[in-house]
Amino acid sequence: MTARADAQLPQVLRRLPKGAAGVVFVHGPGELPEHVHAWKRQLEALGCPVTLVPAGTAPVPVPAAEGGARHAVWGT
Repeated sequence: MTARADAQLPQVLRRLPKGAAGVVFVHGPGELPEHVHAWKRQLEALGCPVTLVPAGTAPVPVPAAEGGARHAVWGT
């Protein structure tokens, strides 16, 4: 989870198996700058799903289908 399009994140994700990580990008109001869209496309090209979430939404924990991990489902 991040609120900053970190240019070093793609380098780190290249070391992981495809699909091993996902990113949640929390953003403010209004349209996202082009560099954020480019960053998102770069991560997705590496097999990393990116979810864009407006700030101020509340996470609701939901048990995972397997194991002890939990996933966040975002609502308003």
